[in-house]
Amino acid sequence: GTAQCLVLLQPDDLGENDGFGTSVGISGDTAVIGTIDWDDQDGGTGPLRAGAAYIFVQESGTSWVEQAKLTASDAQSEDWFGETVAINGDTVVIGAPLDDDYGSNSGSAYVFKRGTEGDWTQQAKLTADDADAYDHFGEAVAIDQDTIVIGANNDGDYGDEEGSAYIFVRNLDGSWSQQAKLGAGDAPGYKHFGNAVSIDQDTVLIGAWADDTPSGLDRAGSAYLFIRNGNTWSKQAKLYASDAKEEARFGSSVSVEEDTAVIGASEPYGNGAAYVFIRNADDSWTEQAKLLPNGYATGAQFGSAVTIYADDLLIGAPAWRPEGAIEPFYGAVYRFKRSVNIWTEQERLLEPVSADWSGFGDSVSLDAGAAVIGAPYSNVNAYDSGAAYIYQLE
Repeated sequence: GTAQCLVLLQPDDLGENDGFGTSVGISGDTAVIGTIDWDDQDGGTGPLRAGAAYIFVQESGTSWVEQAKLTASDAQSEDWFGETVAINGDTVVIGAPLDDDYGSNSGSAYVFKRGTEGDWTQQAKLTADDADAYDHFGEAVAIDQDTIVIGANNDGDYGDEEGSAYIFVRNLDGSWSQQAKLGAGDAPGYKHFGNAVSIDQDTVLIGAWADDTPSGLDRAGSAYLFIRNGNTWSKQAKLYASDAKEEARFGSSVSVEEDTAVIGASEPYGNGAAYVFIRNADDSWTEQAKLLPNGYATGAQFGSAVTIYADDLLIGAPAWRPEGAIEPFYGAVYRFKRSVNIWTEQERLLEPVSADWSGFGDSVSLDAGAAVIGAPYSNVNAYDSGAAYIYQLE
């Protein structure tokens, strides 16, 4: 089947340079869209680039309506609240990686909970127990049930810009506690471990796009899998691309579900790729497929965003352009489906309106039968206001 664009999501107060669609998440009939460049639209009196996130809910069929606008209770200029978002059920987590509570750009993340009346309230503000300046805690966020994983890809505790990730769990009283701090645990330095994170039940997948391979391939990238047993987390595997090459940035995006892990290699100066790994019975991981787009995709940055649900996979290529066009870039999202062990490209999605330089596919999220795709530089409403689209997947 083909994907049908149901609706263009547009908040009531969208304005120029908002970057709506910087981050996206979807869970059931609820979508969350982040924007870092939001400032107070009431005369421009609010803090610049404090950020915001919008909640949209499906009323019926193709009708999605704005339910709430979320902002930090202690919003400050340049916090970048909304650069990353994740949603599971009635809980949303929003990263603010440039928050300054524990030093410049130490970072934070906020948890919001939806009440029975559809009202959203801030449940917690999360920071690392060893927070420090320039950690960028909140650079990546993911949630499943009562567990949140937060990347701090600039954390220097294990080496300069090595990066780390933190696990938080929700207590019975609704509060959140730090359960673990995860690190690469191997040769230190400049990995940016934690630049992308994903969680499914007791499995966490963490990207480290700047990691070098053991053979010395610069910034080929890697990804790490951790599993939880009780309250204890341990590293299960470290993954590289089978055909690793310099500057491929394997690990720039990640998505895990059950025993399948997808890792994007956005390769800014190349075409990009995405790799699928599966977990075997002995808990080892094997590369199942390397995915490339059909047709012309030179410089498309295919793999900048990935999201998997069951046997459906979306891969963002925000710099895609038609063959023969030097510029502008239009952006695209490729859909792959798995049958047994074979992945096949189903279709290429383009922004429904012709919007050059829109970054369509810069962010993607997929849940049962529905997807949300961000285009943070789209001019569909105002200059660089951004856009996000809901698709129904047949």
